[in-house]
Amino acid sequence: TTIQVAYDAHNLYVGMRAFDTAPDSIYAQLTRRDQISNGDWLGIAIDSYFDHRTAFGFFVNAVGVQMDQLFSNDGSNEDSNWNAVWLSRVGRDSLGWVAEFKIPFSQLRFASGKNLVWGFQAIRFIYRNNEQDFWSPQPRDAAGFVSHFGELRGLKELQAPRNLELFPYAMTSRNVYPKEPGNPFRSGQTGAYNAGLGVRYGITSNMTLNATINPDFGQVEADPSELNLTAYETFFEEKRPFFVEGRNIFSIPLGIGDGDMGSEQLFYSRRIGRSPHYYPHVSGDSSYVKMPDQTHIVGAAKIAGKTARGWSIGVLEALTNREKADIQQGSRRYQEIVEPYTNYSVVRLKKDFRQGRTTVGLAATNVLRNIPNANFNFLTKQATAGGVDLNHRWGNDAYMLQFTLYGSYISGHKEAIQAVQKSSAHYFQRPDMKFMHYDPNRTSLSGLSALLFVGKIANGHWRGGFGSMTRTPGFEVNDLGYMREANYLSFFGWGGYQEYKPGKIFRDYGLNSNLWTSWYYGGDFVGYGLNLNGHFRLLNYWNGFLGINRQSEQLRTSTLRGGPAMLAPGAINMWAGFMSDDRKPVSLQFHMQFRRDDQHFGSRSFSPGIRARLRSNLNLSLSVNFSSNHNDMQYVTKITDSSPIYILAHLDQK
Repeated sequence: TTIQVAYDAHNLYVGMRAFDTAPDSIYAQLTRRDQISNGDWLGIAIDSYFDHRTAFGFFVNAVGVQMDQLFSNDGSNEDSNWNAVWLSRVGRDSLGWVAEFKIPFSQLRFASGKNLVWGFQAIRFIYRNNEQDFWSPQPRDAAGFVSHFGELRGLKELQAPRNLELFPYAMTSRNVYPKEPGNPFRSGQTGAYNAGLGVRYGITSNMTLNATINPDFGQVEADPSELNLTAYETFFEEKRPFFVEGRNIFSIPLGIGDGDMGSEQLFYSRRIGRSPHYYPHVSGDSSYVKMPDQTHIVGAAKIAGKTARGWSIGVLEALTNREKADIQQGSRRYQEIVEPYTNYSVVRLKKDFRQGRTTVGLAATNVLRNIPNANFNFLTKQATAGGVDLNHRWGNDAYMLQFTLYGSYISGHKEAIQAVQKSSAHYFQRPDMKFMHYDPNRTSLSGLSALLFVGKIANGHWRGGFGSMTRTPGFEVNDLGYMREANYLSFFGWGGYQEYKPGKIFRDYGLNSNLWTSWYYGGDFVGYGLNLNGHFRLLNYWNGFLGINRQSEQLRTSTLRGGPAMLAPGAINMWAGFMSDDRKPVSLQFHMQFRRDDQHFGSRSFSPGIRARLRSNLNLSLSVNFSSNHNDMQYVTKITDSSPIYILAHLDQK
């Protein structure tokens, strides 16, 4: 594979020739953007900051479908929602195939200079061999991705563009639906119009200002429907373009790993522009309410970028509108406020040392609401959070230390602090709450969150580490962040073995084991858990995974939704799956999960699927998903009598 690079004042040009001894076997599919994995492709990744942690990736398959990604945290985070404007072209001949890239400098971020050096990586994927090749070697047992890039030199007298881009829009719509007799807001059809403006401007060579006035998010993919019977809210991914760009700088995780804890963030941008908090109280058969679907963003601006000295800087400010609902009661029509003016602020600073192998960060968020009347006393007036984080790697990047310490402070009317204390993240009203107690007269609440992890994450077969996480009962960031629970102290350990060298049966495999245990503040023991899991790939490229988890009896505060903590039975959970070689014209997959507790209740799910590749631009796929859940402790309601009575139901869900 040969690579050539050239540039002019405005663009970087890359040509890649992929020689192939069997050019008729080169394969690719005509797919949607960013879906090029099923076929041969070529790509480049550019570390234009030259911070060894961040890179812009551009890829194209053999029929010209593009994919672009933003890599951050040395490749640990891959953001496919990032989209750049660039050109590519591909061609085939008797020697193989060729791809050409034209990358405008306006799509990269870098500091102007006389003799620039960028990190550079070129990648080739040969589909029929399931073979991925790197120009700059990328050991399979190494940590990181961007830190292994080679260097692109010879960029002389290059001036970073400070482009001004405007994105105006105008929209009109008409909805037609069945008429509802008597309801003036369901007349059979409604019309709407809207307009707004987006601006992107390069303040300096490596700092960009994004601003928007009344943005239109109508083109964003809708969230999936979901039936949530738990005590916790659902986490949804951010897809709105204004918030997606620069998301790597504003990423401030609270937890570690994947799953629910991996979603917890100090800054959760979906809070901005959410549906209104308040619903008007009306009575009578002739009363009707027309609620706004979402809170409009009056204006928002953010500055994001990285300096030549290794400072990552992010500042975001947004103002959402005071929303009103239209109400008809008999012959009287009026409006009522359902959401107050709210200001959101985020500041993120991070400094790189040792070529990005050590980073120290600062973060702060703030929410300020203009409470218009007593209807909104249940909302906090101000919510502030912030703290520090440290990431450190050493020993040829084999070892890692991660540390975070964040604090929070909220204030408002006592009704607002009552609501926070009673929320599923805290449950201060529990009669057996020992460390902190429900105080109906509080007007503020504060707390701390901390994480420490030390481990070996790369180099050789063996990996492992240990750590601890804690949140004091008063830690609360859900006004602008996302967290499920406070009030715990947990310890965890992890060990694993990775094999990359093909043997007689496996092409590669990995085995992992995890152990954890937790306490509530006040000394109550929550429980412990242990799991074993693994993944493998056979010589014929069939691959699979499996795992088993054993959980002890767990002391749960969410079962009775604020009642006494309840001892839930221990449980065993198993999962497995396999996928056949997806390079074949027909491929199969099957996933299953099984959970059973010590009282013989549990859940199970099965998901078989088949995919047929009929032509290079036509796929046919069929999948079936079946799940069942049997639970004898599904919360229904609380009855207040001389003593509270908690009603739990048997849930039989399919």
